[in-house]
Amino acid sequence: MARRYTALRWFKRLIALGFVLNAFFFLPGLFAPRTLENWAHFGVTNTVHWLQNVSVLLVIVTLMYIPVLRDPFRYLFVSVLAVGGRFGAGTLFLFGVLFMDYPGGMGILATSDLVLSLAQAFCLYRMLEDGDPRAGY
Repeated sequence: MARRYTALRWFKRLIALGFVLNAFFFLPGLFAPRTLENWAHFGVTNTVHWLQNVSVLLVIVTLMYIPVLRDPFRYLFVSVLAVGGRFGAGTLFLFGVLFMDYPGGMGILATSDLVLSLAQAFCLYRMLEDGDPRAGY
């Protein structure tokens, strides 16, 4: 029976979803930080520089998804980093909301990052079980 490699397709879709979700954060963070503060209930700060700086860093991290979208087996280390990084961010946001007085709006980021990273990790595991479709065995 031929393998269908559905986990590979779903992994790529979930990485693409992460790309889109990150863009929903970094685009307003760069160009309309006050609007993002209001939408996400971060609270108004004295300066928007922190949000713009975080947005630039998120752009850099999100660009890392492009090779994973093209070939997650070839860029396996980056694939694992993309999933692990999102899980790490979600964990930080969750602990921040629970124990470090982060604004309540960070709970949405925590939830979305944790749920998405767990789905990505499951698909990554199944993708590795199926093997690379180009391997020929």
